[in-house]
Amino acid sequence: MSQSIFWILHKYTPCLNVSNNAVNTLFIWISPLSTRIYRTEDMDEQTPKITETGTSKECDKQPETETETSPLTCAGESSFGPRDFEKTVFIHPAILSKGFGESIDAAYPCDGTGFVLLINYSHNRPGSEKDVNKLTGFFRDELGYELEVAQDNMTRHQLRNCLENARTKIDTRFYCFICIVMAHGDENGIMTSDETIQPYNEILETFDNKRMQKFAGRPKLFFINACRGNRLQTTVPLGNLDHTEADAKPFTPSKLVAETADIFAVYSTVSGFASIRDTEEGSVFIQSCVDVFKKYYDRKTLIEMTTAIQRKVQNRESCQVSEVKTTLTKQLYLKNENW
Repeated sequence: MSQSIFWILHKYTPCLNVSNNAVNTLFIWISPLSTRIYRTEDMDEQTPKITETGTSKECDKQPETETETSPLTCAGESSFGPRDFEKTVFIHPAILSKGFGESIDAAYPCDGTGFVLLINYSHNRPGSEKDVNKLTGFFRDELGYELEVAQDNMTRHQLRNCLENARTKIDTRFYCFICIVMAHGDENGIMTSDETIQPYNEILETFDNKRMQKFAGRPKLFFINACRGNRLQTTVPLGNLDHTEADAKPFTPSKLVAETADIFAVYSTVSGFASIRDTEEGSVFIQSCVDVFKKYYDRKTLIEMTTAIQRKVQNRESCQVSEVKTTLTKQLYLKNENW
């Protein structure tokens, strides 16, 4: 145990410009305070059992085999050093007291209601009115969200003003913000009525935590239904899936909020490919979103529902694949089941 702590201190303190004498002093101070986390048969799934180790105290139960590992260790080569160290992770109590063991089920609060900005370009997009009606019926009539339908077929300048005006309306009355954009586009952005491109990233950046500091830490969702190229998806036969392993590395939690955190963006298709719309029924992506939301919003997280949407979109005859980009830090429900 002592050798492992000493190894960690010497590996990670050079970047702090700490002398070896200081490291040795810290090593002497921290050794008695170290803790071990083990996976045991009687352990609660979300709360690791912690016992002190030192000169007189040992873990209540050691791993029964060499292959048994802590729930916080990496698969394969340990990020902390030698392989014989990977069955135990040492965490200072000060880190644990700051919420290191926070539950994976932590969710954004669902107090209040949501705000939806709906932007549709109907020019040369027959069937898009079906999408507007279905989205309005779900978010406003069923969930009770405040919903604003923007002016149709805006120029880029008008679109920028629309986004800026919407940002000023969003405050702490709302627990989340949703922006839905439906238009023609390419891999760089959507096409406005004056035939200029509005980049996707500029739409998202308009509502980041830096520009919405009073709304920082609250989720901002974007559903963008637009072509990102001209290619159409093709199908391939399923083969045997290779066995894969995932690494899980512990981290030190922070109370700060990054300016690009809490953003969730779903694109109707991946870069380089077209987005399919039925001229009578509406867009494959938007229709699939509302169908899944209506069925699961009261009991499934946004991530779970988005996965179902991706599967539903792909299983359509068009074989379209949507794409998700997220910096959410917690689970999100569109509506609390206690409402």
